[in-house]
Amino acid sequence: MIHASRVRVLSMISLLALLLAGVPHARAGSSGPAPTSVVDVPPGGDLQAALNAAQPGDTIRLAAGGTYTGPFDLPVKT
Repeated sequence: MIHASRVRVLSMISLLALLLAGVPHARAGSSGPAPTSVVDVPPGGDLQAALNAAQPGDTIRLAAGGTYTGPFDLPVKT
């Protein structure tokens, strides 16, 4: 049986991935959007800080098998 908080985290991560999938990524030499970055969050790391610092188009990469305790807020980005 999956614990309810783990289901919420997995649901939030899935939603975040869907939201970020629609943001175009910059290409070298283009005059399009600013380059994006990848933020690695180690197991037990501060996922909320990564969400707060992320800019549109950034990728937040979580460690396989890592546990992240929430709740988490998805801040509004311009």
